[in-house]
Amino acid sequence: MEESGNANQGSQGIPDISKPVDPTGVMPPFNEGRDVESLSDEEARIEWEEITLDRNGKYSHWPDSVRLNRRSKLFDRGFTAKIEENRKGQETKNEEWLEKENQRLEERDEQEEIGKARRTLVLHFGGEKQADAAVKAAKGIFKRFATPADIAFVEKSGLGNDAEFIQKLAELGSIFKRGGQKRK
Repeated sequence: MEESGNANQGSQGIPDISKPVDPTGVMPPFNEGRDVESLSDEEARIEWEEITLDRNGKYSHWPDSVRLNRRSKLFDRGFTAKIEENRKGQETKNEEWLEKENQRLEERDEQEEIGKARRTLVLHFGGEKQADAAVKAAKGIFKRFATPADIAFVEKSGLGNDAEFIQKLAELGSIFKRGGQKRK
């Protein structure tokens, strides 16, 4: 019996897939023709990404068994731990950025709230000087009667920026200033 001329046949007529025949003649060589074990971590990572993504169809002519086997060997090189480490580092950076952005937005909102309260006080008291005097009176009365728990609550809740709260404290301050008598 004659053996067929197929170079991809083993001695017993079983196909030898360890060295696949490229019917198209366009199978790209492995990274410089080297085995996976001889590649540096960076070379293995780059080739793994190329095989995995294959944006240009460079590996599309390879038999799937060869491509997947090569990709698995590249993946097993351990560079994936570095990818995971980089991903976690990026995740941490993203969380830090998000926290800073939230803090910046809260500060902006607080400034807007202060500005709105300031405009309300100026309108209510009839001018800048009167609003400043009312805020001073409100702070004085609050310091005089507030407990540490009250101070903590007002700071935490943002009530110190509330125009109505400041108006009521200023009103109490003016009542105490006049000796406890309300205006008629």
